[in-house]
Amino acid sequence: MRVSHTVLPGETIASIAQSYGVSIQDIAASNQLQHFQQLPVGMALVIDTP
Repeated sequence: MRVSHTVLPGETIASIAQSYGVSIQDIAASNQLQHFQQLPVGMALVIDTP
């Protein structure tokens, strides 16, 4: 299932990936991000959940 997640203060791509049970690479690929990139607060991410 595809969901949208809005980045909150203090969140990282790793913490978001862990909360949805997906990999950092999955989120990065779905959103054209580098896995080490800092995410701006308020950014909307597309996440494909299992």
